Amino acid sequence: MNLEAAEVSLRRYSMNLVYSGLGFIAFGIWEIARVFLLYMLSPERFGAIFNIESDDIMEIDEVDLGIIIAVIFIIVIMVSSFFRLYVGRSAIETGLGKRRRIFYLLPASVHLVFSLMGDINDIMDPDVNSLFVTYTTAAVDLTACLAEFIMVYTSVRLIILTKQMGKR
Repeated sequence: MNLEAAEVSLRRYSMNLVYSGLGFIAFGIWEIARVFLLYMLSPERFGAIFNIESDDIMEIDEVDLGIIIAVIFIIVIMVSSFFRLYVGRSAIETGLGKRRRIFYLLPASVHLVFSLMGDINDIMDPDVNSLFVTYTTAAVDLTACLAEFIMVYTSVRLIILTKQMGKR
């Protein structure tokens, strides 16, 4: 590969990494909205996620249950937000050439694998009461996985290309 073609590829991968990082953060906002809507539209389904039976819900004071779910919800939002911001910003800064971080690739790759496993599980075992919602959510989640894969792939290609060029 000549130097001019390498420079073009470097710019292309850098911009792809910036956009992928932004997409990773944007899909994090979707993830937060989805969990929030899941709770607001069907609290009994949210309780099923935490293995809370409907009889148990009746035994727990509504205020206590609301506080417990709100605390769990806030913790999930905070952890997810910090994770997505860290990985997304690291990808953006790497793409812009401000920093050369590569540690974010490990948690991003692990997240990608677990997200794919969860999405495949949702597709293979759909909620029969809301197939449309299940498959629509799965389609959005698979798109998020594709964007995350592009981010990881582009990062690796950018690292390889910069080592070949001896830059950055």
